[in-house]
Amino acid sequence: MSLQNFCHWLAQRLLIASVAFMLAACASAPWRGQFSDPPSTTALTAPLSVMAGFYRVNPGDTLASVAIGFGRDAEQIARWNGLPGNYPVSVGELLRVAPDPVAASVPVPASAPEPANITTADAAVSRNARFVWPASGPVISGFEPGQSRAIRIGGATGETIKAAGSGRVIYAGTQIKAYGLLVIIKHDQNLVSAYGNNAKVLVKEGDAVKQGQPIAEIGAAGDPAPYLIFELRDGTKAVDPQGYLPKRAS
Repeated sequence: MSLQNFCHWLAQRLLIASVAFMLAACASAPWRGQFSDPPSTTALTAPLSVMAGFYRVNPGDTLASVAIGFGRDAEQIARWNGLPGNYPVSVGELLRVAPDPVAASVPVPASAPEPANITTADAAVSRNARFVWPASGPVISGFEPGQSRAIRIGGATGETIKAAGSGRVIYAGTQIKAYGLLVIIKHDQNLVSAYGNNAKVLVKEGDAVKQGQPIAEIGAAGDPAPYLIFELRDGTKAVDPQGYLPKRAS
């Protein structure tokens, strides 16, 4: 083999090896990027941003599935967008999935029903909180910027973990080692919650869940002091979950 042919052969093999390595890395931890600090540069292929309260239709979406994903009724989504109830949405279409801020400022009647599985005591503490506590135990470690991105909530083995807010399950598995058996729920275009160190998962990827719905059970295998890892992300930034939860009565 001539030197020129050898160099050509070697270049091809190096290219194939580098592509295979990148694909393996992507497949091994699909959610690693979601729960790590973002890179300093922005990719040129980043998707179009969507304002809070709106959703851009993806392939396979229907008006009903979008409504379920955001804990709404299809009639609400249709009304907020001035559409008929049987409207066939199109890929790329922008839909309002939350009420207009002006309408949202109208006080909620006292007789309005509470979300599923939320105790009256919890709801009475703060009706303005965005989420509900996923577990009833004490906070055994808090959020520390630059040190801890999550809070840990103590509990008993087998205790039910509830969805902090309505949304859609986008991950359920064990591919992120630091979180153990993990569930991730996307609530809107910005907010994502994560529930780690579980003994059992009660939902699967793609499921639409409502606020307060059981999604997992506390108690990683062999853990003498069971606890829940609860993390909240606003975009790519980890935020203190307690700032979005009702204050507990002292």
